[in-house]
Amino acid sequence: MSESAAADNDRRPDRIQTIPGINLQLADFIGLDVCLSILNVMYDGFKNPKYAPCPLLVNMVMAKKFGIKSGEGFYDYSESKKAEKVSLQFKKH
Repeated sequence: MSESAAADNDRRPDRIQTIPGINLQLADFIGLDVCLSILNVMYDGFKNPKYAPCPLLVNMVMAKKFGIKSGEGFYDYSESKKAEKVSLQFKKH
């Protein structure tokens, strides 16, 4: 696999993790606002930078993109409750 193919693969939403061990499909199912709250509690408790919420997650929650319950998160759920369609904000232009 070429370096660019590997890099593209690493940017796929199902390959990125929010909370360690949780992929983005599961994060959308749980709710991005819930994931952000969990990370905030973990960061406040442990003071470990690996639990600090990433700016992307914070911005998505501020934009009311909570995942399945809002119809959009890392995936677009406007047509289906399955994570089949990557959210428009993550598609290559």
